[in-house]
This record gives sequence, C-alpha cells and structure tokens, in this order.
Amino acid sequence: MDFRAGTLIFTYLASVLPITVWVLANFFKAMPGELEEAAHVPRPAPLQAVYKILLPLGHPRLVNTGLLAFN
Repeated sequence: MDFRAGTLIFTYLASVLPITVWVLANFFKAMPGELEEAAHVPRPAPLQAVYKILLPLGHPRLVNTGLLAFN
C-alpha cells in the first residue's frame, strides 16, 4: 500500500469513527435499563444478554450508522 493511501485511510477513520461511536453510544444509553435486567432473569452470560437482547433491538441503528460511515 502506498503511503498516501494509508494516510487517506487514517484520515477518513479519524474523522468518521468519533461520529459513529457517539451516535451508537447515545442510542445504547437511551435504551431502558429494564431490558438488560429482564435479560438476566434466566441467568444468561453477560455477553449472551447483549447478543440476544440489545443487538437485535439496535440493528436498525447499526445499519444506519454503517451507512453513515461508509457513505
């Protein structure tokens, strides 16, 4: 890879990454805490609760943020 191409990739990532992290962080913070508490009732692993409860609910936002990042 050429030095100029690497610089372009780094610059693009440095400009887009904070926006995408900010959008997703605010979305997941706005989700009610009761969802996560309800996921822990049948005693799943913490990552399993995220994988089975929070990510399916956040799927539209993940797609939206992906389109924003790769536009």
